[in-house]
Amino acid sequence: MPLLKIDQHAVMARLLETLKARGIEESNYRNKHEIISQTWNNWKKRGLPLDFIYPIAIDLGLSVEWFAEGKLSESTLQVNETKKSYSVNSHDDKASELLKHLSMLTPQQIQALLDTARTNAENNANILSHFKEGK
Repeated sequence: MPLLKIDQHAVMARLLETLKARGIEESNYRNKHEIISQTWNNWKKRGLPLDFIYPIAIDLGLSVEWFAEGKLSESTLQVNETKKSYSVNSHDDKASELLKHLSMLTPQQIQALLDTARTNAENNANILSHFKEGK
Protein backbone atom coordinates (compact mmCIF):
# COMPACT_ATOMS: atom_id res chain seq x y z
CA MET A 1 0.00 0.00 0.00
CA PRO A 2 1.59 3.32 -1.06
CA LEU A 3 2.20 5.94 1.57
CA LEU A 4 0.21 9.12 1.22
CA LYS A 5 2.46 12.07 0.50
CA ILE A 6 1.03 15.27 1.92
CA ASP A 7 2.50 18.70 1.25
CA GLN A 8 2.34 20.19 4.74
CA HIS A 9 3.07 23.71 3.40
CA ALA A 10 0.10 23.44 1.04
CA VAL A 11 -2.11 22.28 3.93
CA MET A 12 -1.10 25.33 5.96
CA ALA A 13 -1.81 27.51 2.93
CA ARG A 14 -5.32 25.98 2.71
CA LEU A 15 -5.84 26.67 6.42
CA LEU A 16 -4.84 30.31 6.01
CA GLU A 17 -6.98 30.60 2.87
CA THR A 18 -9.99 29.16 4.70
CA LEU A 19 -9.59 31.47 7.68
CA LYS A 20 -9.27 34.48 5.39
CA ALA A 21 -12.30 33.46 3.30
CA ARG A 22 -14.38 33.15 6.46
CA GLY A 23 -13.14 36.44 7.91
CA ILE A 24 -11.45 34.72 10.86
CA GLU A 25 -8.35 36.45 12.15
CA GLU A 26 -5.38 34.12 12.60
CA SER A 27 -4.88 35.41 16.15
CA ASN A 28 -8.51 34.67 17.04
CA TYR A 29 -8.22 31.12 15.72
CA ARG A 30 -4.93 30.62 17.56
CA ASN A 31 -6.34 31.96 20.81
CA LYS A 32 -9.52 29.89 20.55
CA HIS A 33 -7.44 26.73 20.24
CA GLU A 34 -4.66 27.83 22.60
CA ILE A 35 -1.97 27.71 19.92
CA ILE A 36 0.93 29.94 20.91
CA SER A 37 2.23 32.37 18.30
CA GLN A 38 5.65 30.66 18.15
CA THR A 39 3.99 27.36 17.23
CA TRP A 40 1.76 29.07 14.65
CA ASN A 41 4.77 30.80 13.06
CA ASN A 42 6.64 27.48 12.95
CA TRP A 43 3.66 25.93 11.14
CA LYS A 44 3.72 28.79 8.64
CA LYS A 45 7.43 28.16 8.00
CA ARG A 46 7.50 24.35 8.11
CA GLY A 47 3.95 23.40 7.22
CA LEU A 48 1.09 22.07 9.32
CA PRO A 49 2.09 18.92 11.26
CA LEU A 50 0.31 15.82 9.99
CA ASP A 51 -1.36 15.04 13.32
CA PHE A 52 -3.24 18.36 13.21
CA ILE A 53 -4.75 17.94 9.74
CA TYR A 54 -7.75 15.81 10.71
CA PRO A 55 -8.81 17.72 13.86
CA ILE A 56 -8.51 21.12 12.16
CA ALA A 57 -10.44 19.93 9.10
CA ILE A 58 -13.21 18.63 11.35
CA ASP A 59 -13.18 21.79 13.46
CA LEU A 60 -13.64 23.95 10.37
CA GLY A 61 -16.12 21.58 8.71
CA LEU A 62 -13.80 21.00 5.75
CA SER A 63 -13.45 17.92 3.62
CA VAL A 64 -10.44 16.10 5.06
CA GLU A 65 -9.49 15.00 1.54
CA TRP A 66 -9.50 18.59 0.29
CA PHE A 67 -7.70 19.93 3.35
CA ALA A 68 -4.97 17.25 3.31
CA GLU A 69 -4.44 16.83 -0.42
CA GLY A 70 -6.26 19.64 -2.21
CA LYS A 71 -8.31 17.02 -4.09
CA LEU A 72 -11.86 17.84 -5.03
CA SER A 73 -12.93 14.89 -7.16
CA GLU A 74 -15.75 13.00 -5.53
CA SER A 75 -15.27 15.12 -2.42
CA THR A 76 -17.88 15.57 0.24
CA LEU A 77 -18.81 18.87 1.78
CA GLN A 78 -19.96 18.18 5.32
CA VAL A 79 -22.41 20.38 7.13
CA ASN A 80 -21.61 19.50 10.72
CA GLU A 81 -24.60 21.10 12.42
CA THR A 82 -27.18 19.11 10.48
CA LYS A 83 -25.13 15.91 10.04
CA LYS A 84 -26.05 15.93 6.35
CA SER A 85 -23.50 15.62 3.59
CA TYR A 86 -23.61 16.76 0.02
CA SER A 87 -21.41 15.34 -2.67
CA VAL A 88 -20.75 16.06 -6.30
CA ASN A 89 -19.11 13.48 -8.50
CA SER A 90 -17.66 15.48 -11.31
CA HIS A 91 -14.45 16.01 -13.16
CA ASP A 92 -15.70 19.36 -14.42
CA ASP A 93 -13.21 22.11 -13.52
CA LYS A 94 -16.00 24.60 -12.75
CA ALA A 95 -17.73 22.15 -10.41
CA SER A 96 -14.42 21.45 -8.68
CA GLU A 97 -13.75 25.16 -8.28
CA LEU A 98 -17.23 25.68 -6.85
CA LEU A 99 -16.74 22.81 -4.38
CA LYS A 100 -13.44 24.31 -3.30
CA HIS A 101 -15.14 27.58 -2.45
CA LEU A 102 -18.12 25.87 -0.81
CA SER A 103 -15.83 23.78 1.38
CA MET A 104 -14.55 26.96 3.00
CA LEU A 105 -18.01 28.23 4.00
CA THR A 106 -19.67 27.75 7.35
CA PRO A 107 -22.97 25.84 7.47
CA GLN A 108 -24.77 29.17 8.03
CA GLN A 109 -23.13 30.70 4.95
CA ILE A 110 -24.09 27.67 2.86
CA GLN A 111 -27.71 27.93 4.03
CA ALA A 112 -27.79 31.66 3.23
CA LEU A 113 -26.41 30.94 -0.23
CA LEU A 114 -29.03 28.24 -0.84
CA ASP A 115 -31.82 30.52 0.40
CA THR A 116 -30.67 33.31 -1.92
CA ALA A 117 -30.47 30.95 -4.90
CA ARG A 118 -33.95 29.59 -4.15
CA THR A 119 -35.42 33.09 -3.84
CA ASN A 120 -33.78 34.19 -7.11
CA ALA A 121 -35.12 31.12 -8.90
CA GLU A 122 -38.64 31.78 -7.60
CA ASN A 123 -38.44 35.44 -8.63
CA ASN A 124 -37.23 34.51 -12.11
CA ALA A 125 -40.06 31.99 -12.48
CA ASN A 126 -42.61 34.64 -11.47
CA ILE A 127 -41.20 37.14 -13.96
CA LEU A 128 -41.30 34.56 -16.75
CA SER A 129 -44.88 33.59 -15.95
CA HIS A 130 -45.95 37.26 -16.17
CA PHE A 131 -44.35 37.57 -19.61
CA LYS A 132 -46.03 34.39 -20.81
CA GLU A 133 -49.41 35.66 -19.59
CA GLY A 134 -48.84 38.98 -21.33
CA LYS A 135 -48.97 41.03 -18.10
